[in-house]
Amino acid sequence: MRVMEHMDSRAGEYSLATDTIVLPNAHEFTRQGMDPRFTGTNLGIWRDVGSVFADLAVFWGGDDKLVISPRPIPQEYIEYVRDHFNISGLFTCSPRTYSSMFCRDILADSALMDDLVVKYQWAPSVRLHTWGATEDTYLLIDSLAGRGVCIEALDIPRRPDFWSSLYLDSKAGFRLLCTELRQADARISMPQGFICDSLHDALETSHYFHGRDMGCVLKANMGVSGLGILVLGPEWSDQPKKALETFVFRQIRDLPYFRQGPIIVERHMRGLDLYRGSRLQYGSVFFNAYVSADKQVEIFGGGRELRNGDNFYVGALLGKGGVPVDIERTITPIMQQLCEAAMSYDYCGHIGVDFLIDESGTPLLLELNPRRCGESHVYDLASRLYGPTWSSSKTALTRLPVYVEMIGDWQLTGVLEAFERVNQRHRGDGVLVVPTCVSWLHLVPPGLGYVVFGSDNEAIAVAETALLELLDREGIRGQGSGLASLAQTPQ
Repeated sequence: MRVMEHMDSRAGEYSLATDTIVLPNAHEFTRQGMDPRFTGTNLGIWRDVGSVFADLAVFWGGDDKLVISPRPIPQEYIEYVRDHFNISGLFTCSPRTYSSMFCRDILADSALMDDLVVKYQWAPSVRLHTWGATEDTYLLIDSLAGRGVCIEALDIPRRPDFWSSLYLDSKAGFRLLCTELRQADARISMPQGFICDSLHDALETSHYFHGRDMGCVLKANMGVSGLGILVLGPEWSDQPKKALETFVFRQIRDLPYFRQGPIIVERHMRGLDLYRGSRLQYGSVFFNAYVSADKQVEIFGGGRELRNGDNFYVGALLGKGGVPVDIERTITPIMQQLCEAAMSYDYCGHIGVDFLIDESGTPLLLELNPRRCGESHVYDLASRLYGPTWSSSKTALTRLPVYVEMIGDWQLTGVLEAFERVNQRHRGDGVLVVPTCVSWLHLVPPGLGYVVFGSDNEAIAVAETALLELLDREGIRGQGSGLASLAQTPQ
């Protein structure tokens, strides 16, 4: 089967004008950090979640691009993006097989590889956008290069410098980097912690915090997507050691991350209530940046997580009001230093950093992600819609996802029409709702990703409420979005 049969209905128009390949390898990157002893069921869950991030990738890069997705992106969504965002040169294809080894799936599809060579071998250079660096990404690049296709990988370091991505992604590596930077700048601060050689040593070290009536956090060195983090609160201070060990081993039974060191033991900190009394709980602050191959740093900006009363993640706020101005002024030079340190390791690509703002207002560094993050597509989309200075005038609410309940027969066309009806109704309010991940609707449990742009939180909350009401009529009911609290959140 030729790749033209993999592609969508407009594949006949596909030509060398499409000089960019987008490789949304989020599920392969996640697999890279997952211990091979994970059960097939656990691997499958994270593979499926990572694969639907391909929907976000339609907004990466310029107007002319080929998105190679792990599984086909719904054609209705592709047409919607083309028509509403003037991305007429958007094309998609997928390899025949679907596994956690995405690049190997592409390499194994001889028809797809042959067609990529035919299309791109005469191009001076083909830009490649990825989620992050994996060993197999370089294998794919080398294979294409061996057949005459010159790939310019924009989002990952050179193959000899791949180690820098692995090192920065590790909890121990990042802690050592911050310790080194702090010697010259006291603003570089982390929660107090220790690097332990094994789980046994980590459990012994936890007594340091529990003996002082403080909680602690166990962090596996290469945990991913929240896996590999275990909170042991101060309530364990007066519990027998055996009870603590039994609890920990029960919790990590299906998490092989903890079976080998190093393991970080870190003080559990309470964050500042950034929402000043709203019903939304305090959340961590994140910042995103990009380091180019020619040693240039671009700091995109930051935002804050939104969590409901049960401390479940319900989204993030970016742009205007996403991070209090005083905190942003403090964090920006810290981000610059982190990016320059990454450059000194010859790292190139995206960087996402999570911070906790402690009760004194001091930003504490938690972890660094050398890749795109769950909010990265918002910057691509916002810059396309409103220009590079969008964050000075617009607030963005991203949901990835809102989990939904299927309460009736639904069609994707009806879902997309609901977005357009909201946009028409609120056109004069400067609000725009954009579907960003519709493939999640087919997962278990189902969800829907979208972004709402507006001038303030109240306008965003009104538009989102209208969207969920229309989706309800289409047979899809949103759950747990915390809209009332969002409208109360100060900017």
